[in-house]
Amino acid sequence: MDRDTKSPRRCSCVPDIMTLAFNSTPAWVVVVLCSLMLACAISMSRQPLPEVSSTSRITVSSGQTLWTIARTHPVAGLDTAQTVEVIRRLNNLNDSSIAPGDVLDVPAHASSGSDFAMR
Repeated sequence: MDRDTKSPRRCSCVPDIMTLAFNSTPAWVVVVLCSLMLACAISMSRQPLPEVSSTSRITVSSGQTLWTIARTHPVAGLDTAQTVEVIRRLNNLNDSSIAPGDVLDVPAHASSGSDFAMR
């Protein structure tokens, strides 16, 4: 590709991409979509998760993840992702990183939905 020596040189194509994106999309659409995404994120973070009243202690085995542990220690009325969050809260985990040998508190198995209390 031959460059015209009289035209200014650009360091990157980022300004061109941003100009194209914002020129082809009305600003109000961008603002509305960002607002909706923020509102959804806030409402999801405020949904109370149940406080588990009965727990058991497990030792993490090789190959286990919080997801697989949550599937084997379900909480009635919660899906697996919500149970992962309960386990994270029970163990004060900032993320989903666990390692073999870690000891975790998990929801105890129960035969009914009476194993937790809403906050």
